[in-house]
Amino acid sequence: MAKPACITNYEALYARNYFAHQAGSTSFDAERLPPILAEWAQACGGALVDIGGGNGTLARLMGRFGVRAMTVDAADREEDFYIRHNMAVHSPEEAHGLRSRIVATLGEHYFVTCFDVAEHIDLEHLPDFILNFATIVPSAGLISISTRPSSAANRFHCAILPIETWAALFEAAGFSVAIEERAQALRSDHRFSGSDPNLVAVSHWQRANPFREAHDSHQHYLLIERNPATSVNPDAFRQAVWDAVDISYRNQKRLFLDGTDFPLLTYHVNFIQDWSFARSLMDVWPVDRFRVTVRKDIVATPYAHMIGGLLSRYDIQHAIVGSAREGVAALDGWGDLANSLVMTATEGLTSITHLMGSLMLLYARDRGARTLSMQHGMTVSRSFSPIASVMGAWDAGTQAEMQGLAGDNATYGVELVGSPKLFDAMLAGSPNVLTHRFGGFVSTFERSILIGLNLHWGIHTHGPEATYQWLLRLCERNPTTLFVLRPHPDDATIYEQPGLFNIPNLLLADEMTLLSMDWQVSRLVSAVDGVLTTYSTLVIDAAAAGKPVALLPSRPGAQDPAQFLKPSRPPSLDESSLHTLSDAEWMAGSLPRNLLEPSTGKMAPQDEPWFEPSLYSIANIARVGQMPIERGVDKVLAAIGRQLAMAAFGLNLDVNPHPDRTRINAALERFLRS
Repeated sequence: MAKPACITNYEALYARNYFAHQAGSTSFDAERLPPILAEWAQACGGALVDIGGGNGTLARLMGRFGVRAMTVDAADREEDFYIRHNMAVHSPEEAHGLRSRIVATLGEHYFVTCFDVAEHIDLEHLPDFILNFATIVPSAGLISISTRPSSAANRFHCAILPIETWAALFEAAGFSVAIEERAQALRSDHRFSGSDPNLVAVSHWQRANPFREAHDSHQHYLLIERNPATSVNPDAFRQAVWDAVDISYRNQKRLFLDGTDFPLLTYHVNFIQDWSFARSLMDVWPVDRFRVTVRKDIVATPYAHMIGGLLSRYDIQHAIVGSAREGVAALDGWGDLANSLVMTATEGLTSITHLMGSLMLLYARDRGARTLSMQHGMTVSRSFSPIASVMGAWDAGTQAEMQGLAGDNATYGVELVGSPKLFDAMLAGSPNVLTHRFGGFVSTFERSILIGLNLHWGIHTHGPEATYQWLLRLCERNPTTLFVLRPHPDDATIYEQPGLFNIPNLLLADEMTLLSMDWQVSRLVSAVDGVLTTYSTLVIDAAAAGKPVALLPSRPGAQDPAQFLKPSRPPSLDESSLHTLSDAEWMAGSLPRNLLEPSTGKMAPQDEPWFEPSLYSIANIARVGQMPIERGVDKVLAAIGRQLAMAAFGLNLDVNPHPDRTRINAALERFLRS
């Protein structure tokens, strides 16, 4: 399979004026740390090898202490103490060859350093990176690892994991690991502030502190020492690492889709929720056939920064656009649209917020592209008029409802596509993933419950103030349960509740946190023991993952069937079969039995026929991209569309911002400056 769109492109990141390669730039205290390193180096043959040393500063500094030193880095430099080697790829022959080159210059004994490199390695390459260490470290080394996002909206830190997980991975490769206190004492305690693109990811991480760290730097120095008695099987080690950090499911998807003919795809992210669909496709879609546009006048500015950082890391062609004019300019700039696929998950509603997507799809369709508008949520409005040539439904029931509304004269067809997000939820994870992803504190709890809130829609029976008071009662009443709070990404009220961030058994998994970790909500659902939420797509995610679920009280009529199509949900999710918190449970902050005893409340099995289309969802999307273009835009629709385009082409809601974006921008700005 061609290189997927979710793999870090190191050349794009580090060969284009990366600041850390500039002369004299270091990620460590260049005055106080070298003397400490010299002590270890003198005890290891008077030599030091600096892995990922970039500009070679540390190797030069070691000369002042009589230490012979070399730098190993992926960059191409001409210094005689410099060896070029890609640590992200492991082959026994090349790793032993590197060790031989080092030994030929420095001898058998040397100390190894590696400062702020590990977190720059793609999660899929972590096993190879550590296997290379296991080959070239003769006895001991000092590694520094940052456990927070990077600058530039986290463009550079690919592997954000708690330090306990890093230690466990090195231990599994045959090292004993300990925190090195003298180096730890030299860490910076700078606190970042604000939502500037260069700072937003770090500022948020320091305040949310999802790994429960005591120091603002989120930097750790690990002293590793070889345990010669340990034998490591490379293939088994790779699988164990991928299981621990929950990316093995990607390989399952790739095997499932091997041989798929992927068309050139442009995905338009109209709302932030659409990102989950695009991100699922990136696990398998070839990077050279995948492009993204993001609507900046609807998507909150910090989210747009973070998505842009990820797309830059993977070197995916993308554009952050504020109007249809900017969107189609991006499409034109990427080349001929004929026979490509342009898709979104929000297009067709008679709403100004859907207009840009409709105009972009109209433009693409008029130029010979295949166009697909995916079902976005578990309900679909009766008053929708999509421009896409194909509407993609999650299940057969909704497909039939859509076809009934379309009628014989519609300019679009309805295909049973399934949901790539549900596909991800259905794929099994490994035990203790939540601990490996968030830290050892997770393992101190008996169970984990994901709480999904949707307060910005007002469908809860209880408003924000009452809901957050209930949340406090819930945490106090259930101290042995870890509650993973997932607010709706457009809900600003969570950032006005600073007291919630200090509750020992409450973990915030908001949009910014998961974007920093590049971890999808569907995988978070798979990692927890149960779900407590409103009547939303999280309920279907829980069913796909086989998790028990209970509902928060919602307002009568919040899901008025007269306004929506039949809800898209599995047969097992009949509302009467779902437990809703009673008034007594709400007031007491108690959990229902099916969440306390998950075996009694397991949801629909993953192989229920309702879910079957989602297993093939990505292949189905690729198939739509290969379909004959049979339903062209007729002359009348084209004329209306062009008139509409002339009137609305330059529409940019930045002039009159969407209320959700305005609220979330303002709330996050206050939070990030606190």
